Amino acid sequence: MFLILVTAIGLGITANAQDIILKQDGSEIVAKVLEITDQQVKYKEFDFQSGPIRNINKSEVFMITYENGKREIFNNPNETNASPSKQQNVTNCTKKTAFGLDIGTGGSFYTVPNEKSETLFASALGIRVTHHFNPYFGVDFLKVNWIVDVLEDFWTMRLQFMPGVRGNSPTFFKCMSVYSAFRLGYGMDFRLLGFSGASHFEGLCLETELGLNLTPTVFAGFAYNYHKYFVGGVDSKLAMHTLSFRLGFNFGRIQEAKTERAKAEVERAIIEAEIAKIEAKTEIERAKAAEKAEKEKSKRAKAEAEAEAERAKEERAKIEAEKAEAERKKEQQLTEAKKELPYNLLRWIKLRYPQNKYFYTEISYLEEPDFVNEGKVYRIKLQREKNEVDNATVWFTRNGNFLKVEDTFRTEEEIEEEAKNALLYDYYYKVGTVKAKVKKEKNK
Repeated sequence: MFLILVTAIGLGITANAQDIILKQDGSEIVAKVLEITDQQVKYKEFDFQSGPIRNINKSEVFMITYENGKREIFNNPNETNASPSKQQNVTNCTKKTAFGLDIGTGGSFYTVPNEKSETLFASALGIRVTHHFNPYFGVDFLKVNWIVDVLEDFWTMRLQFMPGVRGNSPTFFKCMSVYSAFRLGYGMDFRLLGFSGASHFEGLCLETELGLNLTPTVFAGFAYNYHKYFVGGVDSKLAMHTLSFRLGFNFGRIQEAKTERAKAEVERAIIEAEIAKIEAKTEIERAKAAEKAEKEKSKRAKAEAEAEAERAKEERAKIEAEKAEAERKKEQQLTEAKKELPYNLLRWIKLRYPQNKYFYTEISYLEEPDFVNEGKVYRIKLQREKNEVDNATVWFTRNGNFLKVEDTFRTEEEIEEEAKNALLYDYYYKVGTVKAKVKKEKNK
């Protein structure tokens, strides 16, 4: 059954386009079921549906899972072929919970080192409470024995309290079965020595029993009882042995009979519950697989995003490199174009737009609508440091004559005033330099 249930785990993840025949031995057949008769299941192999029709005995089939997910469970042949009367006997021949009473007669003898043992006549009375967990195994919750040993003026009365276990064989000849029992406990001995007095002993006791259950109520057998005495907590090496024939009676409720159909229904319910557990486990596994797939998808998306970011970074680096190259080429072109400008034009710009405050952004030689009479003219754009827009645009003729200036910060008058100051500064600087040179020559 365990093998079948383990194999059934695979059924929850089987593709819906096929039928699965699960056999009693746990193996499965992937098929297309065609017909189910009283004795056989007719099918074709799923991967070879153009092939021949195959048959399998229903007794070999445990369950079929169809392509739409529906399941059909078949009876276990071991249960179906079992004799209902036999099953009924097993359950109806055992008392489930019983109050037992047995009486017995036999003989006892005691053993003491270095002393001769005597045989005594013994009679026994036993009372017990028993519970059977199944027809074959039970527990004696408590067995109370009262054993009397008699030999002329020597009387011994033993009271014993013993729990134990018992077992029954399968039934035969209606409700007869063999039984055995073993008990272990504690006992007390009340000994009468004629009319001269009495003594009291305590000790360990055990009992084994073997016999025959004649009916669910009556049993007969033989019992061996061993009683070990202790005096003052020290082993006295005194023991009593009793072998007796027992006849007993069980009073209680008989195990309820379970018909084969009811048992099959119980088994079916158990299997359905197990399959439900398997399906729940399969759903959990599917959810875990989906979560894992989602994580893998997120991981791939993250990797792709990182790759895209890296490509974007490389693209930005490329754009920056191209931009830097364009700036370099532009700077080179401006430098080359600046070399061709007339001196007086460069001088005009240098006085009004010093190189420590401005830089060139464009040098063009072209035709302008505002100066059509001049033909082609120079258009020069300058930008103040740390500014992103052109601050001034100046137009000159081909010979370097000034035409016009547009400045976002200064008027033409302010530009000319700053130019005069620059010229004056330049003049005094040159005069001072010449004077210093002449003075130096004189000092020599």
